[in-house]
Amino acid sequence: MERVERRQRLRLKDFDYATPGGYFVTVCARDQRCVFGRIQGDLMTPNRLGRLVEDALDGIAEFHPGVDLDASVVMPSHVHAIVVVDRLRFRPPPVPAVIGAFKARASRRAGRALWQRGYFDRVIRTEVELLAFREYISTNPLRWALDRENPEREPREPADRAG
Repeated sequence: MERVERRQRLRLKDFDYATPGGYFVTVCARDQRCVFGRIQGDLMTPNRLGRLVEDALDGIAEFHPGVDLDASVVMPSHVHAIVVVDRLRFRPPPVPAVIGAFKARASRRAGRALWQRGYFDRVIRTEVELLAFREYISTNPLRWALDRENPEREPREPADRAG
């Protein structure tokens, strides 16, 4: 009998992702390829696809009343964002629906599939976490030279084990 591999669940079981609050989200490009631009110095310089993704991110609040984009950065191979759900007079869409619509909108505008399946998220539980994620997003381009997803990553010196 053939063994069927099951995908690991990415979302918290039984958690309501329409609960008001902040969510830190990471969405990776298909095959984690660097297709959205380049880091030049310490700044991200988006190409045409990167600008298209930025526009799709900026459209989140327009397409999803009750959901705002607090902070975001488009990197060469992925996107980080803080999505904030704010309960209005009606129930806002859950974060998985918002991210799915964002990915579909960007892919449709690009005329091809841009994203790997799924995405990663973290429910932001405190103001301290929110500030830390904002800092992480704003400084992400500074760390790109050491990022393991960077194909041009600067190699690290091996640790001296001759203690």
